[in-house]
Amino acid sequence: GEDHSWWLSPCAEEAVASLPFCDVSASSAVRARDLVGRLSRAEKLLLTVTFTQPLPRLFVPPLDTTECLRGSASTAQLNTTSFPQAVASAASFNRSLLWAVANATAVEARAKANFGLARGYHGPHYGAVCWSPVVNIARDPRWGRTQETYGEDVLLTSRLAAQFIAGLQQSAPRSPSAASSTTTTTTTTTTTTTVSTSAASSTSSAPPTLLTASTCKHFDAYNGPENVPVSRMEFNARVSARDLQSTFMPPFDACVRSGVQALMCAYYELNGVPSCADPLLLQKAARGAMGFGGHVVGDCGAVGNVYGTQNFSHSRAEAAAMTRRAGVDWDCGGDPSWYEAALLEGLLPESALDASLERMLATHFSLGTFDAAAENPYKRWPYTDVHECINTPAHQRLAREAAAQTIVLLHAVDGVLPLGSAARKARLTVAVIGPNADNKTNVLGDYSPIPYYVVTPLEAVRERVGNESVVYAAGCADVLCRSSAGFGAAEAAAASSDVVLLFVGLNTEVESEGNDRRDLRLPGLQHELVKRVAAAAGSSPVIVVCMNGGAVALEWERDNTAAVLYGWYGGQEAGHAIADVLFGEVSPAGRLPYTVYEGVHQLPPITDYDMTSPPGRTYRYFNDTPLWEFGYGLSYTTFEYSDVSISTTAASACEPVHLTATVTNTGSVASDEVYQCYVAVTPSESTGLSVPRLQLADFGRVHVPAGAKQKVTCELHPLQLAVFDEYEFALRQVPASVSVSIGGKQPTTCPSSAACFLSTAFSITSSATLPCP
Repeated sequence: GEDHSWWLSPCAEEAVASLPFCDVSASSAVRARDLVGRLSRAEKLLLTVTFTQPLPRLFVPPLDTTECLRGSASTAQLNTTSFPQAVASAASFNRSLLWAVANATAVEARAKANFGLARGYHGPHYGAVCWSPVVNIARDPRWGRTQETYGEDVLLTSRLAAQFIAGLQQSAPRSPSAASSTTTTTTTTTTTTTVSTSAASSTSSAPPTLLTASTCKHFDAYNGPENVPVSRMEFNARVSARDLQSTFMPPFDACVRSGVQALMCAYYELNGVPSCADPLLLQKAARGAMGFGGHVVGDCGAVGNVYGTQNFSHSRAEAAAMTRRAGVDWDCGGDPSWYEAALLEGLLPESALDASLERMLATHFSLGTFDAAAENPYKRWPYTDVHECINTPAHQRLAREAAAQTIVLLHAVDGVLPLGSAARKARLTVAVIGPNADNKTNVLGDYSPIPYYVVTPLEAVRERVGNESVVYAAGCADVLCRSSAGFGAAEAAAASSDVVLLFVGLNTEVESEGNDRRDLRLPGLQHELVKRVAAAAGSSPVIVVCMNGGAVALEWERDNTAAVLYGWYGGQEAGHAIADVLFGEVSPAGRLPYTVYEGVHQLPPITDYDMTSPPGRTYRYFNDTPLWEFGYGLSYTTFEYSDVSISTTAASACEPVHLTATVTNTGSVASDEVYQCYVAVTPSESTGLSVPRLQLADFGRVHVPAGAKQKVTCELHPLQLAVFDEYEFALRQVPASVSVSIGGKQPTTCPSSAACFLSTAFSITSSATLPCP
């Protein structure tokens, strides 16, 4: 086999140690420029595509990537920890949780990368460049990749993505003296678990190194369809300037402001131009307006698709040249021969190729890919001992806590939940029913690592009440539920039990990358199973737990069962987390990160990208009554809001505005509360101005003991106070009146008799074009 002894520590090799690209005191850009200047054309061509082969002449190791959406993707040699799916994590409304999950993921990714380099493994998922997070807005619940997103809201997505990036890209000083003092520390609290890595402080002037590199995807306006009614490889998204700037661009701008190392361009055509071949998107918007300084990677096959399916070029060589000139720096799924032909045919100047390679390599220099291990703390213990970093007890605890924080209680008859004390649990006979009750694959969802273990709901319930107190019947062979043959056993189980736990929902056969849904109903005969079980249960309460990514409309279940919860794709600890909530160890505090519509009759066609198409997309524009609204979720206790105050009643454009209030837990159960601040902006002069009906302006999650109070503060973000100027094609703050509310849900859905939100108002007295100075 090939000599891999130098892969982990290239710049320790005498032949290159004194060259400028091995100087850790230089910037990543300077080091990348020096290396590219030393490469032959043949070597450059080998670096044009991802998952590169090593280049021994200059000791360039393999340059690989991995997926880090909710845990670092597994390899043939190593399994890794599976955390909750991204949309589930969004339901936590907990920024610090997103940081913790991302950081734990990064620790495992870096350990896996070092493991591979030290042992001669390379290829997909052995790199420290993470192709995560997904910051596309989930504008239509039928989209198969909704589960990979942070939901439908611009601010929620932007804030969570910023924390995820920070967790992935934790930095540490380069310093030989840090070798003996680099440590991994894990801290667990009730509401957040953080995994942090610290290195000894260094007197060196060397730039810090990153734990992993983050990639925000898919740039831009990639929000369905995947395959219904048209393939994503052929789809042309027609998107207005208003919707681009108000809805689809802001999360990517947030990524750039958070220092993200990479962007991934999408498969779609955007207004007639393939995203990866669009200089207005990649150059003018990303590198110009946003100030992006990292590298752009083409989604796998997207560059070839410019020629193959989209017919936007006359050859693959022209597609390669076109995308490089547009701003793509690294090509997943392409071939170096395309770029060689582009150079030979004069379609691509070598200087453009050099510039793209410099941007891509700068990310690897920021990661310390070339550093001698003695100079980079992330190449030393514990990152070279996978058993100290992967699937650790701390990461297992974090996976369980994270999954519990995501669970959303949508409906509950008084007194049904939680299931009660240890004494009551000992007396319960529990029927556990449904195709998702004991399926170790379905609880994971798409883009999950392969974990070392998975706990299903059935297993967790048996742990709680004892195997002898559980009656299990799947009811359906799988979530497609094509046959009612198992209904009889399910009915018998329900009829003989004190309580029925019914686990229904979706899986990756129904929704996934490349696979959209046609409606929002439970697949196959699952709904009929619910009805039959509910009838058989008689007076015993039926609790429905839906395991899903995209929204599932459960109107009948809401009206005819004792409780309904979204349990999501919770990862390896999904079963434990659901049991923690059902049996009262954790009070649910998750909130819906998207609107749950009654059905497709409340949706425009999935191909329609106009956010205002009747009845409007997402809660920001929707003018009808949904089944459950964005931000909705119940608790085992009650909260009241009081003492609202605002920092000013008349603010100039771009002036910071803060809202404070007191949250009181008026019940008898300690619980987290998710507070949400919404704004409704009414311009003084509305001609030519477009504004959503309501927008989330800030949010947070706090733990409040029973009977206690907690002061909370919202900072109103300029973007949420802006309107789109149809004449200037820009987001602006203009003179306007602003209604502001703070509470545990949207103000339009709170009963008038409840103190679940408070409102106040202020005015904006001047104008400014965003971004604010």
